[in-house]
Amino acid sequence: MMIYVDDIIVATADLDIHVKNLEIVFSKLREANLKLHRTKCSLMLPKCKYLGFIFSPRNVGADPEKTVIIKNDPQPTCTKDDRSFFGITNYFRRHLKS
Repeated sequence: MMIYVDDIIVATADLDIHVKNLEIVFSKLREANLKLHRTKCSLMLPKCKYLGFIFSPRNVGADPEKTVIIKNDPQPTCTKDDRSFFGITNYFRRHLKS
């Protein structure tokens, strides 16, 4: 389970555990008097994109749409561009091949 600001992802490889984790999340939201927006919820997906990564029951990988940006990014020409490039490569560092 991961929470980032107002996004929650529950990812498990086992359906029974997944349902139990969803029940926990829903009860915690209810206790806090928070509501979910139905059109923004996706449940029981085999894969999902979240914060630039693709989550599946077996693994987590970088979203190819994001890594292609790094590959096709022009060479940095100033300090601001350097920082931007280092920031995105650092974010995806575990999923980039050298």
